Amino acid sequence: MYGALLLPLAAMHGDKFKMLEIGLGCSMEYGPGASARLWRSLLPTAEIWFAESNGLCVNKARAEGKLDGLHTMIGSQSDPETLRRWVHQSGGGFHAIIDDGSHSNRDILLTLRILWPALRDGGLYFIEDLHAAVIAKCSAEDPADVCYDVGEQPEWWGALLADLRDGKDYPKLGIQRLQQKRKQATGAAFG
Repeated sequence: MYGALLLPLAAMHGDKFKMLEIGLGCSMEYGPGASARLWRSLLPTAEIWFAESNGLCVNKARAEGKLDGLHTMIGSQSDPETLRRWVHQSGGGFHAIIDDGSHSNRDILLTLRILWPALRDGGLYFIEDLHAAVIAKCSAEDPADVCYDVGEQPEWWGALLADLRDGKDYPKLGIQRLQQKRKQATGAAFG
């Protein structure tokens, strides 16, 4: 999807292209910075931001030179204030946002609600690894929890896209209206 969608968008905006990826890969076997190296090689003039919950990992990777030319922010995407701080710190206005962070359905929805207004019109919002997002201990009584695999729920995604388009609530699917700046959502791609 990145080759078909993100790279053409980046080419359109050239050195003004701005991107945020949540998740630096600190918990991965191969260690942090794999996607950072990829994006830096593919988008050498872009303004690239990374957000990561593991501050020690970020500081170590920075000291080792793995994050040269990249901007980093530290904090948990499960905290709304942290997400708002990221928008403020980065200045928002992203052409692309990639959520490859906690892989928790709750965090995915919270992050989308808060970061969606920081996406430029015509921008792209990616959510990675939906198959890993089911919460093991999920509270069906808590409307913030989404207790099923949203990757296998086309009606959930349809409702979310409609919410982004027209601002309606879909409480049965755990989707409440995004009350901030509206953007037109015209589709979703699954890979």
